[in-house]
Amino acid sequence: MENELLLLQGAMGIELDVYIESLTEVEELEFNGFLFWKGRLAGKSVVISKTEMGVLNATIATMTAIEQFRPDYVINQGTAGGHVEDIHTNDIVIAQKAEYLNSLIMPEKKEGEGSDSLLWFFDKKIPAMEADESLIQYFQKEEYKQGNLLTGTIGTGDIFSREADRIHWIHQEKDNLCEDMETYAVYQVCQRLQVPCVSIRVISNNELLGESFDRNSARVLQKHILKCIQDR
Repeated sequence: MENELLLLQGAMGIELDVYIESLTEVEELEFNGFLFWKGRLAGKSVVISKTEMGVLNATIATMTAIEQFRPDYVINQGTAGGHVEDIHTNDIVIAQKAEYLNSLIMPEKKEGEGSDSLLWFFDKKIPAMEADESLIQYFQKEEYKQGNLLTGTIGTGDIFSREADRIHWIHQEKDNLCEDMETYAVYQVCQRLQVPCVSIRVISNNELLGESFDRNSARVLQKHILKCIQDR
């Protein structure tokens, strides 16, 4: 990443504050209603992007950033909710693959027949999106001591799953380790515009285990990614 421009994304302020605090030669910019901070981070040229939450915001923010700044790489990062029992708060998932969770088809039901959401199914025509392999390997190399460092699938949708049966069903269908609201959108934009990207997510909560949202997990992830950037 030496002498190249890195686009570093997060949806919320708590997912970006460590980076912004560490940024030098800062220039704050706004395009299409989205905030960007351009500067130097750990000796590297970076643009920090606040995408806001959700698939649509992530799509527009990523397209805007690529058009305005022409980054060489995109790192999307932030928090995610765990979808399996053996993943805990502060574990990190490198998203080798992203699955789309909004593409639901519902069985035909007449008025008054009721609905069983576990009979819904995903549209098989919606493809999974994959990260850049070299970026996956880049972030696999750094030691992480705050939890487990995993590589796998992330599910993305404009949802916040808290129902255990539903979480189990999504995992059964998509084999995802966790759920967020932005990764799939970023991967799709970057694939179309041919910009290498990877998403890295820290587990901030796991409804299956009764682990409630821990906002400090976002800082844990930022410090780890900052160390990765510094060391390589």
